Amino acid sequence: MKIRKALLKILPYLSSILAGVLFYLLGMQSKKFRDLFINISAAFIAIPLIYLFHQTVEKYSKKKLNKEIINYAKMHIDREVLSLINQLSKMVYPIEERDFTLKSINKFLSLKRDDLKKIISKKEYLGFQVFKKWDVSENNLHEILKNPYILNKLEDEQIITIIQLLKSIRYLEQIQKIKDLCVETEKKSSII
Repeated sequence: MKIRKALLKILPYLSSILAGVLFYLLGMQSKKFRDLFINISAAFIAIPLIYLFHQTVEKYSKKKLNKEIINYAKMHIDREVLSLINQLSKMVYPIEERDFTLKSINKFLSLKRDDLKKIISKKEYLGFQVFKKWDVSENNLHEILKNPYILNKLEDEQIITIIQLLKSIRYLEQIQKIKDLCVETEKKSSII
């Protein structure tokens, strides 16, 4: 994928330089239009080289700014992802079994569908664990995608992942709307 992306980036430069070489060769063959073809050739070769040099200098001069923007974006994205993981773990594990250590997070993220079914079907949950409103997380992820500074610095795969997170949140909201998703009991929690 990265090779294809790199090829797409260099294709305009390469095609311009190839056109410059073609015009140069045509100029060598034609005595009448030699100067014209050589000048056109020079323009086709010089313009992409100057533009490439400009981009390199600009990228180098904005290196620190770009790094800060990327770190800022990562901080916001990480916060939202950890918040989502926290809320999802509340929905899977009863309060007395919740553990938010790194080991526990990794264990939670590696759960398979069948494992989730087993855990959820055997446990009893409080209403606030199951019926979570996702508006805040969804809005925060939307804000990340609306920020042009952040959006320009993120790679396509990162943007796609954020969009997939938003779709998953909406899917989860649809699941929460299923009638008879939970059965109300008269049991009282000893934790609260």
